[in-house]
Amino acid sequence: MALLFHVGRQRRGASEFHRWPQPGMDAEEARAVLAERLGRYRSRSYAEVAAWVREHRTDTSEAVAPSGKRYQIAVQFFWDDKPSGDVRVSGSIDDGGIRAFVPLTDSFILSPEGKFVGE
Repeated sequence: MALLFHVGRQRRGASEFHRWPQPGMDAEEARAVLAERLGRYRSRSYAEVAAWVREHRTDTSEAVAPSGKRYQIAVQFFWDDKPSGDVRVSGSIDDGGIRAFVPLTDSFILSPEGKFVGE
């Protein structure tokens, strides 16, 4: 599937268009990459991730999958319900293409007791 985009000039009544190839994101591979990245945060203490919520921290990075495909990852930290309560760690991943508008996401919730909520 190719996406058409307009380059902005009119010539004799017709617009110029160019094809932009879109191979699509491998969702299975992207999920595995995101799971590995979120796993790094699952080993952190509640005190540490709660501090990141207070700092309004967002971790952004790039990862290269075994296939060689590059992915952009963003991980954010939020109070799940109320301040000083459960912390939600939410990650999103995309391949920089059209999928950046609707990234694949995953999250987990950590309680003040250090337990994973809903698992």
